[in-house]
Amino acid sequence: MSVNHGSLTWKVIQSYYSSLDCPRSLTCWLMFKYNEHDQLAKLDIDPNGFDGPINFRNAYLATCFLSKATFLSTSFDKKTVAMTKFYEAELACLEINVRGYHHTKFRGVNEWLHSAVIRKIDSILQDFRADEFVELADWGPGVSLDVKGDDTSSVNKFRLEVGITQPLNDFVSKFIALAYPIWDLSKRETRLGNKVVTVPKNSKTDRTIAIEPGINLWFQKAMGNAIGNRLLRVGIDLTKQERNQRLCRLGSQNNILATVDFSSASDTIAYSTVEALLPPRWFTLLDLVRSVYGHVSKAPFRYESFPLWGMVLLFSLRL
Repeated sequence: MSVNHGSLTWKVIQSYYSSLDCPRSLTCWLMFKYNEHDQLAKLDIDPNGFDGPINFRNAYLATCFLSKATFLSTSFDKKTVAMTKFYEAELACLEINVRGYHHTKFRGVNEWLHSAVIRKIDSILQDFRADEFVELADWGPGVSLDVKGDDTSSVNKFRLEVGITQPLNDFVSKFIALAYPIWDLSKRETRLGNKVVTVPKNSKTDRTIAIEPGINLWFQKAMGNAIGNRLLRVGIDLTKQERNQRLCRLGSQNNILATVDFSSASDTIAYSTVEALLPPRWFTLLDLVRSVYGHVSKAPFRYESFPLWGMVLLFSLRL
């Protein structure tokens, strides 16, 4: 898709850049106008180069305005960029796992930090009751390896889902028929793991996501809900944004708070890190419901990261 000169989209872009009225907005407009879209997409911004918050704000808005536009004529292979970043994150996790989480990072004077993080996470998660694993399970709204297309409703998933990884199947086979007597799960089929694909993110790169076996998703939701319930007890409601909005406003008023955005944050949480910091029972269950293996096209690989579930570490450290 391209934007024709003089079209409504063209006029809106021109008007917006004009309203910002700063050197960066003029630069962005000229790059857009003369089809220098690769340069426009790669533009970065350093807040240290500005003499005040208003000037930085306007330049930042200009820089980011078309960052997610799908109509820019760029030469990037967005899928390749995304997959390259994904593999780089896995290699970073491999390095941590090979050398061992305790090898250098938490020795000597930093040992207290390691112990404090463990205590904080343990105080938030506490014990995990067996009934939660069954009662808190649910479907998410998205696709799975077996249920795709337009109808990803719970009804369709109850009817069609059969995919499950071997470790989880070995665990739940002891009680699943008793736990869900009217749900016919006798035709379960084991899957090696999830499938890594890319979806649109911005004008430079796609985003990698993993499509999970359906029954794994069912029990992953149980663990996610259990974590969410415990975070709620200590003041973090993952379903609402009021706390974040309040803290954002406070930070803008007195400059004592800031948001730190880590690149590939969830993709660079290594397996050994989660194993070292989580209570053993929690780690065992989270390890059971996740996909240990993934595949891109038809090439399988073993995860060095601990996708998604390591994020409880980040939420815990915010408190």
